[in-house]
Amino acid sequence: MLSCCSPALLTRGLLLRHCVRRSSLLACSPFQYNMNDSEINQQIKQMVQFIHQEANEKANEIKLKADEEFNIEKLRMVEAEKAKIRAEYERKEKQIEVQKRM
Repeated sequence: MLSCCSPALLTRGLLLRHCVRRSSLLACSPFQYNMNDSEINQQIKQMVQFIHQEANEKANEIKLKADEEFNIEKLRMVEAEKAKIRAEYERKEKQIEVQKRM
């Protein structure tokens, strides 16, 4: 039997969403299911683990996105500076050719 706050739902990450969706953790209170303290503590631990896992995954996503954006911007800046250097050398080469003709 799957109750609203059953460990099976909890391990799938559905409990937190379910309880939030119902807007009342009281409606999903484990006490209405006559759970003992160890079961309650186990569910709390599972909820904390789930929240930590979600937070770690989100943090990794943010870090990957930031790294990708950094590398793109760095590449853009490097290419822009290379173009400036090439243009400067071309200008100097033309200047040297003009001086040789004189």
